[in-house]
Amino acid sequence: MRRALVVEDDAITRSLLQSLLVVAHFEVATCGSAREALAEFEQFDPDVLIVDIELGEQPNGAQLASLLAQSAPHLAVVVVSHYPNPAAVGSRHALPPRAAFVNKAQIEHASVLLDAVESALDDSRPPVVRSSPEDSALNTLTPVQLEVLQLLALGLSNDEIARRRGVAKRAAERSVQRLYGALSLGEEGDRNPRVEATRIYVRAFGLPEDPVG
Repeated sequence: MRRALVVEDDAITRSLLQSLLVVAHFEVATCGSAREALAEFEQFDPDVLIVDIELGEQPNGAQLASLLAQSAPHLAVVVVSHYPNPAAVGSRHALPPRAAFVNKAQIEHASVLLDAVESALDDSRPPVVRSSPEDSALNTLTPVQLEVLQLLALGLSNDEIARRRGVAKRAAERSVQRLYGALSLGEEGDRNPRVEATRIYVRAFGLPEDPVG
C-alpha cells in the first residue's frame, strides 16, 4: 500500500483529502502544520506529499515541500492550493521541479486529485497542473500583486509595504493601485478597496501569517 502525507491547516479540507486518498487505497497520515509534518515524515516515510502552501504559520507548504524533496529525492509532491496557478506562487515560494499542482476550486471530483497524485508518482508522465477557473478574481494576478495583496491583508501601510518589498513609497503606491485595478476594486467609490482586497485574500487563503512578525 502506497503512503500519502497530507499537510493542510484547514481541518475540513484535510479530512476530505484524506477520505479521497483512503478510497484510492493509500495509507494516509495527516498533519495541520509543517512542524507536525517534519516530525511525522521520517517515521511515516510517505511516497507522496499532498500539501497546501498557506499553512497559517512558518514554514509554509512550499518551503516544506522543497525541504522534504531535498532529503528524500524519491518523494512525489502534489500542491493543493488556493493560488490560481504555479506561476502565481512566485520565486519566493519556489516549488520542487516535478511538483503537480491543483487549484482547490478544481477538486470537484476525486479523479482530479488522484490524477495529479499519479502523475507526480510516475516519472514517465509530466506532472498535472490544474489552474483556477478563468473567472477567478485571483487568476490574472502576478506573483508581485499576490505578494502585495497578502501585505494589504496583514493591515500594513503603504510605507511598510514599501519597506518590506525594498522599494520606494511611490512604487508601492503604484503597485497597490495596479492591484486594485486588476481586482476591479474602487471603480464605484462606495466601498473601501483596501478592505475589499483584504476580504478577497481572506476568502481565498484564510487569515495571513506575518512571516516577519
